[in-house]
Amino acid sequence: MGYYIVYSLLWLMSRMPMGVLYVISDLCYPIVRYVVRYRYGVVRGNVDNSFPEWEESRRRALVNRFYRYLCDCFVESVALMGMSEREIRRRFVFTNPDFFSREEFAGRSFVAVFGHYGNWEWVSSLPLWVNNLNVATLYKPLRNNVFDRMFLTMRTRFGTKCIDKKKVLREMLLLRRETKPYVVAFIADQTPSVHNIHYWTKFLNQDSAVLTGWETISKKTGDVVIYLDIRRVRRGYYEAELSLVSADAKSEPDYAMSERYIRLVEESIMRDPSCWLWSHKRWKHKKECTNGDGRM
Repeated sequence: MGYYIVYSLLWLMSRMPMGVLYVISDLCYPIVRYVVRYRYGVVRGNVDNSFPEWEESRRRALVNRFYRYLCDCFVESVALMGMSEREIRRRFVFTNPDFFSREEFAGRSFVAVFGHYGNWEWVSSLPLWVNNLNVATLYKPLRNNVFDRMFLTMRTRFGTKCIDKKKVLREMLLLRRETKPYVVAFIADQTPSVHNIHYWTKFLNQDSAVLTGWETISKKTGDVVIYLDIRRVRRGYYEAELSLVSADAKSEPDYAMSERYIRLVEESIMRDPSCWLWSHKRWKHKKECTNGDGRM
C-alpha cells in the first residue's frame, strides 16, 4: 500500500513542467542545506580533504553549490518517471553512440564505467540511442521496499535491465547467450567493503581504496571497457561521451584499468566539482588500518 501512495505522489510530481520542479528544488535547498543539514559533516569533510589548498570561502561555496545540485538531481530523477522518450533524448544526449558500431568492435560486448557525477540516473536512457545492444546496469537493492520498487521502475522504463550486484557475473553470462551483444554499466567510484579492498591510489588528494570488481569481471569476459563522461551543459541538460579504456581487458596488467578509470573520474570532477556526490562516505576506510590491501 505504501508503495502505491508514494509512487502516485511522485508520479503526479513527475508530470509537472521542469520549470516547476526546479522551483521545488530551489525551495528544498535551504531546508536540505541549513535545516536538515543532510550529511553535512560528510560533505564538508570530503571537500576540505580534497581541496586543502583552496581558501575557506571557496570550499564553502562548493559545498553550497553541491547542495543546490543535489536538490536538482532529486527532482530530475523524479521527472524521469514521467518523461517522454523525446524529452529525455533532448535533455540527455549521448554525443557519440556510433562508438558501439565501430568496425573493430563488431560483435563485441562492453563494460561501461562511470561515476556518481552529473545525472547518473538518466544514463538509463541509453537504449533509446542504440538498437543493436542489450543494456544493463548494476544496482544494490534498497532496504526500503517502496523506494526499491520505485527506482527499479524508473531505471527500466526505457529498456535498461537492472542486475543485482551480487549476481552480476551470472547475469552477464546469461546475456552472452542472447543474439545481441550487451553493454553493462558499472558506477564504480564508491568505496569497496573492507574485505574487498585490493587496490589503493591517490584520488582527490587522498589515499583511496578502489572498487575493482568490474575490472575482475571484464578481464574474465574479455569485453571492451569504456568510460562514460557526463557533462552538465546547463540546468536540466547533459551530454555523455564514450571513450575507450581498454579494447583487450584480458591482456591488461592488474589494476591498470582501475587506475585509468580513477584518473578519468577525477578529470570529470575537476571540470565542475559541484556535480559529484560529495555526500557519499567515500573515504571511510583508511589505508594504514588495512595494511594497504584490505586486511585489518
